[in-house]
Amino acid sequence: AWLQLVRVPNLLTVPGDPLAGGCLAVVVLGGGSALSALPAACVSLLLYAAGLVLNDCFDLAEDRAERPGRPLPSGAVSPRQALGVASVLVIAGLWLAYALGPTTGTVTSALFAMILLYNGLLKRHALAGALAMGLCRALSVLVGATAVGGAAALTGPVMGAALCIAAYISAVTGIADQEHRTVPLGPKPGMPVVVLLVTLIVLAGTVRGGGLISLFPLAVAIGIAMQLARMLKGAPDPAVVQPSIGRYIRLLLLIQAGFCFVLFPAGAGMGLALVLLWPLSGWVGRWFYAS
Repeated sequence: AWLQLVRVPNLLTVPGDPLAGGCLAVVVLGGGSALSALPAACVSLLLYAAGLVLNDCFDLAEDRAERPGRPLPSGAVSPRQALGVASVLVIAGLWLAYALGPTTGTVTSALFAMILLYNGLLKRHALAGALAMGLCRALSVLVGATAVGGAAALTGPVMGAALCIAAYISAVTGIADQEHRTVPLGPKPGMPVVVLLVTLIVLAGTVRGGGLISLFPLAVAIGIAMQLARMLKGAPDPAVVQPSIGRYIRLLLLIQAGFCFVLFPAGAGMGLALVLLWPLSGWVGRWFYAS
């Protein structure tokens, strides 16, 4: 029940945000070690897991009516237990973030504030909720970047990658907004494809040498996103939409890998690890929902 509550397939997509930020920070600064982003990956994992637990706490009344099988409405996990665990995760994440440096701590505090704002208010509004979800992922990228280079890393490629991931997740969140109902999705399924195409074009025009390998995982992600867009044309059944959201989220691993490969060859190990996590997350997704 706890693995279901934290949507374990999604957790595999979380470390890649700060790792991508860390690799790009090294590019921006012209030195440093992307390995400094590894503790930041733990920070993001702690905050992300806490956010998911809080999400179900805030949604308890709605889930009792529309998703009674989830851990809280089913009684598998009590609301008191969920709030207790979320509190411990938040405290641990903030403590570690401030131990990494004041800038990382400040960015992590902003991330936690956005998590609370999303769960408590913004998720009730489709556009604001989608943008808030994207901003959470963008801040996670910045957590990794600042762990490597402090405030000096918050420029150029780092901010561009954060913006790309924010736009992608906002687009996916827009699709998931009515995942439990059969409603026309209109142009929404095409938006993740647009974001990825723009990212690919920008990278193709800026990276050089071995860094061009970053284009390959992005190209694969575009192909799969196009396939998902075709599946979600019209007013697809929730049984089609919900697993598709999981596939969209898992494509983050390929996007993050692409950003890590920009720091070639130093970031190649991290990029390869994220690529290998992609099929693993799909396998885990057979047993645990992601949306």
